[in-house]
Amino acid sequence: MRLAGEGFEPDVVIATAPGLPTLAAGRTIARRLGVPLVAEMRDAWPDLVSHTPGLAGGRGLVARVKQSVHEAVTGLQRGAATVVTTTESFARVLRERGIGNVHVIRNGTVLERYASIPATVHDHQELRVLYMGTVGRSQGLEYLVRATATARDRGLPVATRIVGYGADLRNLRELNASLGGPVDIRGKVGPDEVFGHYAWADTTVVSLRAWEPFEWTVPSKLYELMATGKHVSAIVAGEAADLVLESECGDVVAPGSVEAIVALWEGLLGDRERVSSREEGRAWVARNVDYEILAERYSEVLEAAARPVR
Repeated sequence: MRLAGEGFEPDVVIATAPGLPTLAAGRTIARRLGVPLVAEMRDAWPDLVSHTPGLAGGRGLVARVKQSVHEAVTGLQRGAATVVTTTESFARVLRERGIGNVHVIRNGTVLERYASIPATVHDHQELRVLYMGTVGRSQGLEYLVRATATARDRGLPVATRIVGYGADLRNLRELNASLGGPVDIRGKVGPDEVFGHYAWADTTVVSLRAWEPFEWTVPSKLYELMATGKHVSAIVAGEAADLVLESECGDVVAPGSVEAIVALWEGLLGDRERVSSREEGRAWVARNVDYEILAERYSEVLEAAARPVR
């Protein structure tokens, strides 16, 4: 690795988490070079790594390790010249912990990439529900499977697809099989198949569990869904829920409730205009999370953080 004095003289060091060891490595390199450290938190870390329902007050080894990680990462954040987060709510959390100079640079997307997705056409009886993304524990997709089974048991014509890959895929497939296979689980697909799934869907799903740190999180997938112009069924809370309502790109239900999801689908079946394509979401993306806009904002943050010119 080349450092200062060897033809490479940076003005600032950026360390990105998750990838938690990079924060410690970034601090070491920044100190060696004598330049400011920008700690870039791409998610609600350290809270997500330490948060587990019922963990508070835990005395076991895992609880102690998680608490140690939380304290270490918070210390690294306090020691950085600048901290960058992706949401306003997590920025507030960090400021309340005494961490200064926190800036918000959201995740982004490329609006033009999704311009070819056709408008939703109401030429079929069933409500077509699409989840496409990471299939992990954080997403709580078992509620989507159970809601689909419940809806079908009640005679509601709901067709749900889950497209993606992750650590919870096997468990999800086992649950789906135990309920009679109500959901079409496709697994991972190639980039050339993505737009076909979006074209099929009436409503697209973004989902997170009912964990407090997720209230400070906006999944980058939400911006992609908004860019497609498709209706969003948002099973989220906190800032992500507020964003969906503010942008008028879809409907929100609280995480962790099968009945709430089924009630939403029943309402969408009763009024198909609610799942018409949404230009409001695309307009919000253009104003707020276009990569060129984000690059300009980030450039300003880095220039302010950089060491004075000698």
